[in-house]
Amino acid sequence: MEPWQPIDEDPAVLPPDPLPKQAAIGRWIVIVVIALIALLELGSLGLALLQGQVKIGQLGRMCFTLWLLMEIWNGTAWARWLLISLFVVAGVGLPIVIFRMEQKMGVPELVPALITVAIVVAVISLGLAALLATPWVGAYQAVKRQSSDSL
Repeated sequence: MEPWQPIDEDPAVLPPDPLPKQAAIGRWIVIVVIALIALLELGSLGLALLQGQVKIGQLGRMCFTLWLLMEIWNGTAWARWLLISLFVVAGVGLPIVIFRMEQKMGVPELVPALITVAIVVAVISLGLAALLATPWVGAYQAVKRQSSDSL
């Protein structure tokens, strides 16, 4: 017997993926969205901690976000559509608020930074909404609901 032998890659030996292809793609989209939101939330918390301004409302929002993401992972359709709606509101509404804030402040030096923030917020929010709205995520959630119903 040789010390090194290639692994037999016979498909009958490998465990099959329990999810259909569309649902598997949807699972990865949900994982990416959860990871991005977690990074954004941790960054927000880190900035607040550095400034010494952690508020109960921020912690409550983080708990609500965590709960909503858990519901999406578990296949709850209304949680997915609620998060999509919140992303669309943030993607459209926050840039408007930022532009209005700049007009009231009247500090021309902040205009490029505020425009950049508005664009970044819009792109991230609307991008995450578009990812969650794909039929792949719906297929993943349908499989999750069916598997939890069969338990």
